[in-house]
Amino acid sequence: MIEFPPPPRPRKLDTRISILGSGFIVNDCHLPSYRAAGFNVAAIASRNSENASRVAAAHNIPTVHPSFEALLDDTSLEVLDIAVPPQHQLALIRAACARGTAKAILAQKPLALNYADAVTAVEVCAPPASR
Repeated sequence: MIEFPPPPRPRKLDTRISILGSGFIVNDCHLPSYRAAGFNVAAIASRNSENASRVAAAHNIPTVHPSFEALLDDTSLEVLDIAVPPQHQLALIRAACARGTAKAILAQKPLALNYADAVTAVEVCAPPASR
């Protein structure tokens, strides 16, 4: 088996990561990986706020927003990790870009249910001057 060295660590580990979604993948995969890498997961929101609260407590996430909209309105967020089913991602990407609060968006795969929506998601994220 070929072993590859780990990627270089970013210089800044305190970037504020916020997560939309609190399902199995977030709870059992994303959050343990973020913590193992030393990243700062600062906030979470989910359509089920009780589940978001449970996940936040299990992973020491300090802020649980009561809704996706409240998280997207949080001006302190820097990276937005969208971990929801693909049929909901485009609307959340549009809402995040319209608000301009996130400096970066990580949209989990699959990005969309079809190619056209995936292209639209990428285009929505482009800086206004390049659209």
